[in-house]
Amino acid sequence: MHPVHSFRHSCAVRMVSEGKPISEIKNRLGHSNVQSTMVYLQLDLNQKRQLQEDFIQFTRQHLKSDPKIDELIQWENKQNILEWIDNL
Repeated sequence: MHPVHSFRHSCAVRMVSEGKPISEIKNRLGHSNVQSTMVYLQLDLNQKRQLQEDFIQFTRQHLKSDPKIDELIQWENKQNILEWIDNL
């Protein structure tokens, strides 16, 4: 990857992580079509999923199973909870 392209890419990823609107990112990068910019949103979703997986793995390794906590979390609805977190 060319250094200038790497710099543009890094700036776009940072803007996504800061919650900047996709239209602002598109305009800053000079994309003529918002579809070209949408790739950066996918990176953000991948980061969210990785954080979720890391958190789940950490809690499984470090926390003892507690029926009261399981009841509060309603693990029977785990998929709904993870989808809700994805939408944050």
